[in-house]
Amino acid sequence: SGGSTVVQRLLGGWAINGITSFQLGEPLNVQVASSQLNTGTGNFANVTCSDIDIIGDVTQWFDTSCFANPPLFTFGDYEIGDVRGPRFINTDFSVFKRTELGASRLLELRIEIFNLFNKAHFSNPNVTFGNAQFGRISSTRFPSREIQLGARFLF
Repeated sequence: SGGSTVVQRLLGGWAINGITSFQLGEPLNVQVASSQLNTGTGNFANVTCSDIDIIGDVTQWFDTSCFANPPLFTFGDYEIGDVRGPRFINTDFSVFKRTELGASRLLELRIEIFNLFNKAHFSNPNVTFGNAQFGRISSTRFPSREIQLGARFLF
């Protein structure tokens, strides 16, 4: 299109692309380590606080003191979504240039940067009350910044 040609001229024939993705934290399902129902199925934890604080640290994502085992033969009163996992914001970026080599042949040079700002994208915390890792985040869900260089010959 005409607009992209003008931009490429301003950048010495180079073109740029970018995409940013946003995602709110997933609603979490806090359950107990051993079922109180005597049915062999899992059940929710009980909530002991009026509001569950999100601390936001990988060693303690939420206030774990707000949970307890429910009494025997009860389901627990936790509602899915009372706690949410980490949000996700990521930007990928690319720069490329096509050079005509004559006779319908092109050479394209590309630089692609994934996770441009090198943000840590944490996985959800452990949500099993009674587990030693309860409330902790132990991994990331996407890699750190990656840079990829490429050349493509079109004919």
